[in-house]
Amino acid sequence: IEPEIVITCGDYTLIKDKDYSVSYSNNINPGIATATITTLGDFYKGEFTVDFIIREYIESLDIDVITPVVGEKPQNTIIAGDNYTAEISWKPHENPFTFNTIYTANIIVTPADTHCFNQNTTADGFNVKYNSDGTLTLTKEFAATAMAKIISLTPPNNVILTEYENNTDNIFQLLPDNIAIESENGINSLPISWEL
Repeated sequence: IEPEIVITCGDYTLIKDKDYSVSYSNNINPGIATATITTLGDFYKGEFTVDFIIREYIESLDIDVITPVVGEKPQNTIIAGDNYTAEISWKPHENPFTFNTIYTANIIVTPADTHCFNQNTTADGFNVKYNSDGTLTLTKEFAATAMAKIISLTPPNNVILTEYENNTDNIFQLLPDNIAIESENGINSLPISWEL
């Protein structure tokens, strides 16, 4: 890899191979390469070097995010390779994860100095956005966490619950604000609250 070099002296732009020559070293593999410029002709005689970075393009990322589970703490670190670092955040930001909530993981991925991303970089299972600063934003929305599981529900004496609705897994599909109860005085609505 031999990037073009432009050298000026005042308003004059030096001409390669007439006013100066260039040689390159360490310019094949990703890393820090060096251009050595040697002046020729009537200009100041001398030699100087300029370092530049050769970056390797990252085609795809392999990033794992643990699916949110009720009661668990959100994942706050990403295992990254030598060629990038990553930071994760969650929306909504709740710790621990709560019932019946859709969570979205947002990950900012920054390439190492010797690597780079572009608009074609992919990450399995994520929406990928290439940012103008060379980073990537990865987004993944997870299915809603589990509904509340009813451990026990004991009505008062002489009360029959007529709207206690749950599925075969004993998990409520909807947590009501009240339950209809039947007692000696007829059917009434009893306000309830839930501790999850």
